Amino acid sequence: ALRKTIFFLTSKLFFKPVILHFHAFAVETTTEGPFRLLYKFLFTYADRVLVLSAYWQDAIVNVTNRKASVEILYNPLMESSLTNRPEFVRAQKPYILFAGNLIERKGYIDLIRAFFKVASKYPAWRLVIAGGIASSGIIEEIVMSGYESRFLFTGWVIGSVKENLFNDASIFCLPSYNEGLPMAVLDAMSFGVPVVTTPVGSMPDVFTDEENILFCPPGDVDRLAIQLSRLMESSDLRRKIGEQAKDYTSKIFSIRQLSAQLSGIYESLSPLTTHLGVD
Repeated sequence: ALRKTIFFLTSKLFFKPVILHFHAFAVETTTEGPFRLLYKFLFTYADRVLVLSAYWQDAIVNVTNRKASVEILYNPLMESSLTNRPEFVRAQKPYILFAGNLIERKGYIDLIRAFFKVASKYPAWRLVIAGGIASSGIIEEIVMSGYESRFLFTGWVIGSVKENLFNDASIFCLPSYNEGLPMAVLDAMSFGVPVVTTPVGSMPDVFTDEENILFCPPGDVDRLAIQLSRLMESSDLRRKIGEQAKDYTSKIFSIRQLSAQLSGIYESLSPLTTHLGVD
């Protein structure tokens, strides 16, 4: 926010309309954090604020009382090079995929501990973790668990390597403690991978539990293990959740549809259309 303020003030100085895209993961670090007055200033004087869901729209309206200037614009999904191929077929190998920063907020440690609870029941399954470097403490737990061979840490992945990981996964899990609208969840859904995650941030506004996603409370390792076990046990449930998620995301998060919405927002604020009185 401090960096953006430089461009914000410069634009206002020259009477340029300003659109703010707000993709934060928690009100505690933004609108209710130590820089809340700065955020209030930016949101109050921006011509339009774009947020990821009704949850964030309400959070900003509570600060500014300017609902008309706050608009929901979802993260768009690019069509992958894999799913565009006519011969595309999902591999669906027996592993759970996590993709994201390996920080506590993302819940990856909870996922590892939940996997410990179900690993003996499903000996063919593995846990694949794509991201940064795991803490030494959790690595020690994995070694001590006796399931070390069932874990794969890939590090950061991009391009075809990333796409193949999502394509081959049978389950995706992101048990975060707070989020905006995580792209990793949308990526998984675009491949038809069933998702287990937490109802934080925009998630419960956008998705429906037991229909196109499975929710569990953040920090509840026992419930997370149950949700994972349900999917590991039933290929029918995996197919149902995954297909409904893919169908839903293809309609709601289409990059063409969202690009048109964004273009309309810019056009509505352009000095030319404003001068001509064009909506």
